[in-house]
Amino acid sequence: MIDALAHFCLKFGHVTFIPAIVVILTVLYRRDTYAKALCLLAWVMIFNTLLKQLFKVPLMPHLGTGYAFPSGHMHAAAVFYGYMLFRSRSKMAKSLLVLILVSLGWSLIYCCFHDVLDILGAVAFAATEISAYHFLETKFGNGITAAVSLISAALIILCLSVIYRIEPHIWIALCGLLCAEFALFVSKGRRIEKIAEKLRILQKH
Repeated sequence: MIDALAHFCLKFGHVTFIPAIVVILTVLYRRDTYAKALCLLAWVMIFNTLLKQLFKVPLMPHLGTGYAFPSGHMHAAAVFYGYMLFRSRSKMAKSLLVLILVSLGWSLIYCCFHDVLDILGAVAFAATEISAYHFLETKFGNGITAAVSLISAALIILCLSVIYRIEPHIWIALCGLLCAEFALFVSKGRRIEKIAEKLRILQKH
């Protein structure tokens, strides 16, 4: 029973499960919030690969080769759910998001995928990234924030190409980041509709 619960909780940290949540929530409510959460998620998928190459903490022996710190699943989930937690005004939503994060962290440790340090490190990085994203957003606006996000992602990929290699999931994450930024562009003030309206006015003249 506990094993089944732990494996169920792990789904909330899987990168193929989170985008499905984004799509559903984006359709239902506050598109910009979930698009920004997806931007952070995609960026973290790129950045976490670099972190693992810098720290080089080996995985537990039974998991084979690779690096464990910080936990990629926890890092991605913490920045995604953590951003929604930061932006949410609902106590019920906040409680649910905290429960998801705690359950996921517990499951990763219980299933012997990571130790406590891997989990805490991922949460610490996520908290720092959310704070930095919020600072950029409030201080310089969405345009500068998007530019910093894309440029830093490109620099990280360049660095990975030198010290390691660029794995397929990096390109997928970069595509996800570009799509999420485009979604923000579309949703913010309905820019495409405004541009189209201006073009129609010009055509009439």
